[in-house]
Amino acid sequence: MPRGRKKETATTAPTTRGKRKAEVEEEVKDNSSKRRKPEIDKKRITSDLFTKYSEKTEDGQPPVRIGPDGITTLCEDLGISLTGIETLIMAWKFNAEEMGYFTRDEFMDGMERVGAYDIDSLRSSIKSINKELKITSSNFTDLYKYGFGFSCDKSNKKIN
Repeated sequence: MPRGRKKETATTAPTTRGKRKAEVEEEVKDNSSKRRKPEIDKKRITSDLFTKYSEKTEDGQPPVRIGPDGITTLCEDLGISLTGIETLIMAWKFNAEEMGYFTRDEFMDGMERVGAYDIDSLRSSIKSINKELKITSSNFTDLYKYGFGFSCDKSNKKIN
């Protein structure tokens, strides 16, 4: 090595186009962060899903509930029977108070409770809960009590 010249190291050695290795590594890091998928706005997706299935208001107000037609379409999109246990599981986990209806709060809170934000994640959650019911009798008892109260007249809703 000629006298007076410093030995080049990995961080000071010139690389392609005159950039130092550290600069190239920083560029690579910046580019990879730009390629990351944007964060999913799960609340917005869930809200849009509620709007899709909800009853339309005549006065242009925001929808307040999903009615029987919306529940039917939701079940079709989920690939579940309207009269099957999966629909009862959904009503149970959403804490629905009235058969055939989900309020906005019931739907939004229920989706969060089961860890879902779209149709695919809801379908998966319902299947998982259904499997769990077959294993855990206490969950089945809770579902049974809910189903009994859900299907009774409001004046006869009591089971021990």
